Amino acid sequence: MPTKFLETLGSKLAQKWVSTILTPAFLFWIGGLGAWIWRNDWRSLETWLTQPSQAAQMALLVGWLLVILISALLIKRFDLFVLRLLEGYWPPYLFWLKSFFLRRQHKRIKNLQTKFQQLALKYFQNALTVEESDQFVRLDLQKRRIPNYIMPTELGNILRAAEEKPKNKYGLDAIICFPRLWLLLPENVQTELSEARTQLNTGARIWLWSVLFLVWTPFALWAIPVSLISAYLSYRWTIDVAIVYGELIESVFDLYRTLLYKSLRFPLPSSPQEEKEMGQKVTQYLWGRDFKQLNLTFTDEQSS
Repeated sequence: MPTKFLETLGSKLAQKWVSTILTPAFLFWIGGLGAWIWRNDWRSLETWLTQPSQAAQMALLVGWLLVILISALLIKRFDLFVLRLLEGYWPPYLFWLKSFFLRRQHKRIKNLQTKFQQLALKYFQNALTVEESDQFVRLDLQKRRIPNYIMPTELGNILRAAEEKPKNKYGLDAIICFPRLWLLLPENVQTELSEARTQLNTGARIWLWSVLFLVWTPFALWAIPVSLISAYLSYRWTIDVAIVYGELIESVFDLYRTLLYKSLRFPLPSSPQEEKEMGQKVTQYLWGRDFKQLNLTFTDEQSS
């Protein structure tokens, strides 16, 4: 990995790699250094740095950069784990915590739906004010991000709703079908999705670095508010990114799902109802069901 990084250091890809991976790690260790100075006084650091020889100082600098690089790469390996943690996929022994957050989400969603129904009634009566019209639109968008299966976190509900929409609309299970559909997408579409997913992972990574910042608390108590504020802001930013990512996933199925039918040599559906039934059969087929049990009728052209 370091060799590949050095080879592409001057490219835009390397610049993006540095900004998304190394920056949180750099800020984490700089913050730790600041906390240590806060505890031990700046002059002790100055004395420590000026005593070694120039070669020792260079070795110290290189060692510090290696610590940043290795820690950044190590934390990056936890992107998926942290993202699923933020979504609300928690181990069974945390059932009590999951129950608590589920109750909060159900209460939030119930209040949202109640307010939406009140505004909808005024909308049909053409009695909405300008402020109420804006709120009505915002609530309508929020309702689209409520899944059938409620998750204990807002981020989990946004991503779960994005996964459910292709199945609700077309009978295509996004978890099963998307990896196959991805291979058929145009390169520019893959790029857009990859960038959105990278930002989603980056948000989860920054959140983890923010939580880890608490380790500097013994040196400086201000590490606690810095950690909590950074974790909150990174989580809210991750939610905004998840909304965009979810919209992109839905758009991909809206615009390119027929590529999946054609590639698998399934007949194209001729109506919304038929498409949902066909989508369910495609999902079953990709999941590993016996193809002969699907009772699909192919044209000679599609069978050839």
